[in-house]
Amino acid sequence: TYSFASGPNPEPMLWMSENAGEDWHPLGYVFLGVDLLVAPPVPGQRIYTLYTGCEAGLCRSANDGATWTAMGGVPRPEILTAASDDDRMLIYMGTPGGLATSAGAQTVRASNTVPGRGSILGGGVYRLTMRLPSHRLYLPSILRTDPP
Repeated sequence: TYSFASGPNPEPMLWMSENAGEDWHPLGYVFLGVDLLVAPPVPGQRIYTLYTGCEAGLCRSANDGATWTAMGGVPRPEILTAASDDDRMLIYMGTPGGLATSAGAQTVRASNTVPGRGSILGGGVYRLTMRLPSHRLYLPSILRTDPP
């Protein structure tokens, strides 16, 4: 179980519980006001991957938040969500830039810029594609629509 905590803390932090919320311990990650996405494992991995916005853009952790790696290629997302089918997962990111897609889990590249759409403050929607084992995960997706 993961949670962001804010309020009387000096800095909002990411916290983790290994016993369904009975006890919590901080992971030492300062929350920047961006969604935390817990993604199912990719083939060959047994653990889930965490994604969130960081100073460098989009960051991922494959070790329960102990360390974070910047993925590069896109500005820091304001919104994160995911959807999957039998063998891949798509991560959608609402940012101030445009649409990005990737066929792998290591990088995200911007393409088809759609300025002014897809994020809280205006921007685009980005997508990251990863291969998954043959199980399914259903989550909401960010839908970009043009104003009437």
